[in-house]
Amino acid sequence: MKKITLVLALLLAFGLVMAAAQDATVTGEASMTVGYDIEDGTFGIVNAASSTLDLTLASGTVSSEMMDMGWYGWIEIDGFSIAIDEAEDDVAVGDVEVDIDTGDITAKIVNGPMYIQIWAMDGMSTDQAVVVEDDEDDDYAVEDDETGLTTDLADGSGGFTFGYMADMFDVAVHFATETGYDGTDPADNGHFLLGADFGVMAGPADVTLEVVRGIGVDETLGLGIGAVLDIDPVSVQVGFDGQLPDGGDFAWEVGAGVDGTFGPATAALDFIYGDATDMDLEVDVDLAVDPVALGVFFGGYDMFADYRIFVDGSFDATDQIGISFGGGYDSLQQIPVNLTVTMDLIPNTTFTLEYDTADVSTDNGAITFDTTISY
Repeated sequence: MKKITLVLALLLAFGLVMAAAQDATVTGEASMTVGYDIEDGTFGIVNAASSTLDLTLASGTVSSEMMDMGWYGWIEIDGFSIAIDEAEDDVAVGDVEVDIDTGDITAKIVNGPMYIQIWAMDGMSTDQAVVVEDDEDDDYAVEDDETGLTTDLADGSGGFTFGYMADMFDVAVHFATETGYDGTDPADNGHFLLGADFGVMAGPADVTLEVVRGIGVDETLGLGIGAVLDIDPVSVQVGFDGQLPDGGDFAWEVGAGVDGTFGPATAALDFIYGDATDMDLEVDVDLAVDPVALGVFFGGYDMFADYRIFVDGSFDATDQIGISFGGGYDSLQQIPVNLTVTMDLIPNTTFTLEYDTADVSTDNGAITFDTTISY
């Protein structure tokens, strides 16, 4: 009841704001899944339900007025919102949680193309070579989720950025102190953080240079160089990261990516290599010709000591029935298999018949039939 009371108090406090044409979204679903685990020989039924009420108090962006001439202060608040949702923890029926997002704040002193930013700095890190070995779905142990060479000096206790933005280039210089003026250790007052970002736009090319350096604290020098070249239908990205810790050895890595769209087909290639990173390579090709879609993926890691191959596809038999499949193989001899049939036969209701296993060679998998009603 205490949580319900809090919700009512918040609604009362913001009643006038919400009454002024604010956005409210109500969503929810309920499902019943009947399943049989072939490997374990177990049968069961699982029911689940969820509901969400989202209220947005500041839709989009709220900014102070931009002026044409002279110095002036400017601030932007983006994404302030309040959401009332079903509690995620194991609590009594009817309990809710309130999520308040104060949004992102940007505060500047501006004069034409020049500015001094006093809040929300983002210039004490370098990271231009994108990591290839990134198993977001966590479904392949062969991918180590390797960490790229990133120099991140954060922004200390506070600081400012001086910037200049022109049509063909932009410059941002960042300065911060490691501790505040009231730090308990006077010796820390000599600890500083420096950073700079340079960008040049030349025709289809966009070049970025990042430099960061710590003084008296984390005396690491970080360097990042990146470039993007867009020539339709192909986009090429290249990146270089370097790092020189105080008293340490220089570390480096280079990365590249190529993406292209050729009619109904898309292709992507990603690559990374460094003095402490064995070469990783991924190639992804997709073809979509309605009502069929096919995809082929290859990943070679640690100079191809490990590899992964995966094929997936889908077929829309009718407007209401869709079939999808996926399967693969890797250097650890994992063989995932998935076959799914989705049926939207009546309004607001989806029936899903699925067979799924993470490795058919060691797990016979499970067959499930799911009924979900949503709004």
